[in-house]
Amino acid sequence: MKTLRSKITFFGLFICFFAGSVTSFYALKKNGEFFENSYDTDTKFKLDSIVQVIQNNSEKIKSDALFLASTPPVKGILRASKNNGIDPIDGSSIDLWKRRLEKIFEEMLYINSEYMQLRYIGVENNGLEIVRTERFGNKVVSLDDKNLQQKGKKDYFQNTLKEYRYKVYFSKISPNKEFGKIVYPIQMVLRAGVPVFEYNQKPFGGIFINANYSTLFKGLDFFKKNTHVLLIKDENGLPLMSYNKGFHFYTDKQENFKHEDLLNLKTDLPNIHRTKLFYNDLNPDQHLTISLSLAENLVARDIQRSYIDEGFVIVLLMLVASMVSYFFARQFVKPLEKLHELTRRISRGIYTDKDLVYADSLDEVGSLNNALVDMAKDVQDSRKQVDDQKKALDSSAIVAETDARGRITYVNEKFIEVSGFSRGELIGQDHRILNSGFHDKAFFRTLWETIRSGLVWKGEVKNKRKDGSFYWVDTTIYPVRELNSEKIKKYIAIRLDITEQKRIQADYLNALETKSNFLANMSHEIRTPLNGILGFTDILLEKKLDNETLKEVSHIKNCSEGLLQIINDILDISKIESGKLEFNKEAFEIQGCIDKSISIVKTKLDEKNIDFKYKINHQVDNVLIGDEMRIRQIILNILSNAIKFSKDNNSIEMDIDLKDDNKMFQTVYFTVKDHGIGISEEQKLKLFDSFSQADSSISKRYGGTGLGLAITKKLIKVMNGDIWIDSQLGVGTTVHFTMKLPKSDVVEFRKSQPTMKEQNLKIDSQMDILIVEDNKTNQILLTKMLKKISDFNIVVVENGLQAIDAVKETSFQLVFMDVQMPVMDGLKATELLRKELQFNGVIVGLSANAFESDAEKGKSVGMDYYLSKPINSKKLNELFAKLKDEKDFVQMKISKAS
Repeated sequence: MKTLRSKITFFGLFICFFAGSVTSFYALKKNGEFFENSYDTDTKFKLDSIVQVIQNNSEKIKSDALFLASTPPVKGILRASKNNGIDPIDGSSIDLWKRRLEKIFEEMLYINSEYMQLRYIGVENNGLEIVRTERFGNKVVSLDDKNLQQKGKKDYFQNTLKEYRYKVYFSKISPNKEFGKIVYPIQMVLRAGVPVFEYNQKPFGGIFINANYSTLFKGLDFFKKNTHVLLIKDENGLPLMSYNKGFHFYTDKQENFKHEDLLNLKTDLPNIHRTKLFYNDLNPDQHLTISLSLAENLVARDIQRSYIDEGFVIVLLMLVASMVSYFFARQFVKPLEKLHELTRRISRGIYTDKDLVYADSLDEVGSLNNALVDMAKDVQDSRKQVDDQKKALDSSAIVAETDARGRITYVNEKFIEVSGFSRGELIGQDHRILNSGFHDKAFFRTLWETIRSGLVWKGEVKNKRKDGSFYWVDTTIYPVRELNSEKIKKYIAIRLDITEQKRIQADYLNALETKSNFLANMSHEIRTPLNGILGFTDILLEKKLDNETLKEVSHIKNCSEGLLQIINDILDISKIESGKLEFNKEAFEIQGCIDKSISIVKTKLDEKNIDFKYKINHQVDNVLIGDEMRIRQIILNILSNAIKFSKDNNSIEMDIDLKDDNKMFQTVYFTVKDHGIGISEEQKLKLFDSFSQADSSISKRYGGTGLGLAITKKLIKVMNGDIWIDSQLGVGTTVHFTMKLPKSDVVEFRKSQPTMKEQNLKIDSQMDILIVEDNKTNQILLTKMLKKISDFNIVVVENGLQAIDAVKETSFQLVFMDVQMPVMDGLKATELLRKELQFNGVIVGLSANAFESDAEKGKSVGMDYYLSKPINSKKLNELFAKLKDEKDFVQMKISKAS
């Protein structure tokens, strides 16, 4: 027997003969001993299984009862009943909590068909049911209040309330009763109760499940061979369930001990297994007695049948196995020889396409051959795909591998090209060889903590080349674990050179800073002459002029104010784009904010005879937190557009409503509706773009830069709001916008408001005032405006250095300090006045720049107030009104200055 064919044939015959002989002997022996062994094995196993099933069923009832007792409506009803029917936590009424509990009860009954009733019974009113849901046929119904019953005297109710919380009390199995009478047909019920306590541990009531007692025995249908007889009795010895060729559940005392199935259970046989199951932890007397016995006549019949079947199968098996062994030996050897050669060539990688030939046979050998062919082709494809991916990755990315300690084990050509190091200089080193010193230790500590925990780390790293120059990489480090282990084997790092992107980004940030500085300078250069134009225009308008001259001067003022608005819009856009737009977060009255906005456009409304109406929903809090100036700017932009594009003698409506309300925020919803020219759907797409209007002809006809709505949208976005438009050509436009504003304490807001002091306080005309201003026009203008207020003693200088000299000679009570001046600017001069000369007078900063940060810089060096140019009589009057309101502060400054 040197050939594989003879070995397979002999081995197959030997196995068949040996297996058949052993199997026959063993089967005959086991069948003879079946009855004895069943007593020790099968019966005991089934009894243990029965006990486990009943225990599991009782535990499920307990679990369901505890679940129902833990649902929110149970405590909600308790809280509401102790608080005049209203839950003090969320304001729900006791009826609402009852409906919610009824819904939970109904769902529980639909899911558990064995449950008959679910009840929530309270202690009060002699144990009156609070909620009751029960099953009527296939329907589940929750009873109304008039059908609820009093259960206070029921033993299961009283015993449940004696127990500790989260414990389940099981009643004894008994017929179901309603109004003290047994319900027919008889329903044997097992009741499970969970107590509900108030917070002072006083019983409030309980949750009860009325389950059909057969629920305990649900799942005992694994008796399929009819080889056993089962009897289950209660603690009083009364049968509850029996099994003999089928299940029977006892529902009537008259039925006990009379069912024919009981006659087949010989209780005096030695092969009976019995056990007591205590399924109620809180009632030690409550138990079930479970008896299980073999049905001898059924077992004998099964043994006889098995003898015949096993003998026939063994003979047939030996005959077929002999034939198959011979055939298999012939067919198997030749393909195996071919497969051996094919696998040898595949393992060495010397196979060619002519070697990869699919087999025609569909057996395992043919399948194995075809699987090897497919595997070889997959290996070829995979190798090519990996090579292609590696080439693509190496062409653009810096790739490196390190061991678990971070020592470099592999680098690609891109790594060598970018870093300037050779492969020999990198292998065996760690990445500290590339450390630029730019990142601190915490940066690398976080990196290592991340990858050592098995997580992927991503970030941007600044490295140093061999020649000392720097480069930036966008890095992803992937930890690789050992096979079937959590231990880290190595790290793979893939980096993209982003040095050029970083340079572009830096250039962009520098450009933004340059742009910001340019706009600030432009603001100063334009606002300075505008300050003179508007100031002297106001002075001219206060004089007695003929009508024609008055109109001409008014046109000058309107044009100047228009130019100022354009400058303000451009600055706002710049500040938004550069992230320098600052927002105040202070409490304000929304009613007053809207009224101030409307007062500004009142003249325009009157000019076009437009009827304007607005209303505020009373649910909107009058006091909210936000930047009142920016909110007024938004409202003014929207209203100005509505007025601009409305026809004469038309109307505009504004509604302020509440979209969302919670404990912390209110989302206020505005709509402004006009009946003007309207816009098309196509024009809406670019309506909020900077320097763009819906139609180029609009700017020619109505004017404007196209910045108003762009600024408005960006301001609204900062306030977590949104803006959108509904419009129809020739009909009109409705602008919708929202703002999410934090709530404010109204009482605290009222307390924080300054009380009005005496406004008719006479200003001391002998006050010495110093004006520090390099522009001649502004010097003259500010002097004239101050002289109109009072005949002050005024000294004018041109820069900060002259201001220091002037203060040394004269004790000024008030200084108007321009911020941007030659020789020495106002910030430096103020700092020197406060620190070196200990000057304690009032310093008012003046600036043509419109950035909020300028005011903060002024206050940081000692300026008391800050006025932005152009300065007019209104701003000066408001300033002196503040000085009057804070006269104690001013007097203190003046006395110290003198």
